[in-house]
Amino acid sequence: MGTKIASIGYQFPRVRVSNEEWSGKFAPKTPLLGNDFTRFIAEGVEQRFYMEPGALVDEIAAEAATDCLRRVNFPVGEVEHIIHLSNVSDVFVNGDGPKLQDRIGARGASTVDLAGGSCAGFLIGLNMATALIEAGRYRNVLLSCVSNAGTRAADHRDVSGSTVGDLATSILLVRSDDDAGLLGFCHETRGEYYHLHTHKEVLDGKRTWEADAGRHWGKHFFYIDHRDGILAAQQGAGVHAPNAARRALERANKTVGDMQWFVTHQPGSAPMKLWDKVLGFDAARHPNSLAEVGNVSICSIPFTLRRMLDKAAIESGQLMLFLTPASGQHVISMVWRW
Repeated sequence: MGTKIASIGYQFPRVRVSNEEWSGKFAPKTPLLGNDFTRFIAEGVEQRFYMEPGALVDEIAAEAATDCLRRVNFPVGEVEHIIHLSNVSDVFVNGDGPKLQDRIGARGASTVDLAGGSCAGFLIGLNMATALIEAGRYRNVLLSCVSNAGTRAADHRDVSGSTVGDLATSILLVRSDDDAGLLGFCHETRGEYYHLHTHKEVLDGKRTWEADAGRHWGKHFFYIDHRDGILAAQQGAGVHAPNAARRALERANKTVGDMQWFVTHQPGSAPMKLWDKVLGFDAARHPNSLAEVGNVSICSIPFTLRRMLDKAAIESGQLMLFLTPASGQHVISMVWRW
């Protein structure tokens, strides 16, 4: 028995922001592409999308979930479990999962909200959903992701704010009679980096919308220590992430040559090129949606998979290597059979 990705849906936020518009509205401390680190994180981004002031996490999540279920005519009343992730929630307690369940009308579904995984959250949720299905707890799981890093987590006076965007994705996972699904997995956490990559109050930070300054996340922004944090992020991307990929392949008893596709989180085109070089992947097997949506954190991998499905690029039985670093604290890799 395995787990199959039955459908993937998404929803763009309402506001599209080009590089020119971003540069004209905000005043980053470091000019775009002005130094090596900036090029490392910003290269390849052409636009991003932002949630409007007052937009709700459960609302955009519901639009993505509805799109996901509609694509395969899956009745919402048959959804058994919902795993929901967002970078910044609308609420202090209970999470957005119950609100999402109510909004789409999945009355019989249980829900759980996951937090703290940062960009690795999607693969954490995918691993959890797979385990629940293969253990027989549920026949299907809806995995909902809302990346709202652009409007709620990014300080737009910091150059890292130029790359991130908002997006909602939803994946329907179902029980399969064949060997589709997870073949090998590696998740490593480095808690010693926690203080270097966190959220903190930045008094001169710049929000996307002034109207959001009074929200409960207020003046708190995603923060990377400008010296040791950058070194840790580069170490995570250049060393820890490739090592995690090798371990996942080893545990699946597979090699890079067995993989038809390499689907990763997309913090920038430079780290993606680095992973290709270090692991030995042809760039043609490493799809890139960075130009279209920017760095969308937990939504990078599901959105890229959706774009591959739109092009009929994926065939049943093909092997994929998933990989994501997350703020220097997590690296996760997974071998998946479609």
